[in-house]
Amino acid sequence: MSDGVDLEKSIQRAIGLGEEITDAQKQRILEQRARDLAQPISDSEDRSGDTLRVLTFRLGTESYAIPAASVYTVLQTVPITPVPCVPDFVPGITNLRGHIRSVVHLAKFLGLSVVEEDAEEYILVAQYEDMEVAFLVTGLDEVTDVPRKDIKPRPPMAGGLINQYIDGIVLGGLILLDLAAIFADERFVVNDEVT
Repeated sequence: MSDGVDLEKSIQRAIGLGEEITDAQKQRILEQRARDLAQPISDSEDRSGDTLRVLTFRLGTESYAIPAASVYTVLQTVPITPVPCVPDFVPGITNLRGHIRSVVHLAKFLGLSVVEEDAEEYILVAQYEDMEVAFLVTGLDEVTDVPRKDIKPRPPMAGGLINQYIDGIVLGGLILLDLAAIFADERFVVNDEVT
């Protein structure tokens, strides 16, 4: 019975009447709403192409984002095994569900000098084409949809390694990283032979 009372209250609030309505009026309202909701979405109402779904995280005090579609999985810090003869931004490798993945400390890779005292660390496993890398980040925020109109091109800045990896800046200060540029970096390819 409480569902009927809740429905009645919802109808009263929705139509903004301070007076009682008849069962026939309620039925007409519900039928009209059902017809409205059953209409196909027109091109003008389809907004899926107008937003980019991103996963946001922090490196130091700055907020960064990568496309959520590129993220394979997110985990709290997992055991990392050090590997000799790798760049300083690679703390090692890890076993993720039976697959060995390189771990890249994203802040170090981007050339950021961030102090990460007592920060909660996460592993973001990102994919681009046939490559998959586990990025070590500090702080995980949310998955959110960013209107494409709010993404501004990266401003021309002098210096700073990170500039070449910025795809855009979102109003409010969120920095959108360019995974294609990151994965294309020659530092990702380690082909030296150890003798």
